[in-house]
Amino acid sequence: MRILNDTSESERAAVGVRARRRVLRQHTDEHRAAELEAYLFEAGTTPALAKEAAASTEQHSY
Repeated sequence: MRILNDTSESERAAVGVRARRRVLRQHTDEHRAAELEAYLFEAGTTPALAKEAAASTEQHSY
C-alpha cells in the first residue's frame, strides 16, 4: 500500500497505460499461436500431429 500512497495519480495512470499497451501487444493471435507452437515443440509434437490427435479424439468421443 505504501507504494500506491507514495505514487501520484498521474504516475499510476501512466503505469496503467504502459501495462495495457504491453498486454495488448503480447496477446495477439500471432503471439498466442507462436506460444502454442513452442509448447507443442517442448512436448515433442508438432501442430500437425496435435491437430491429427484432436481430430482422432473427436471422431471417437461417445
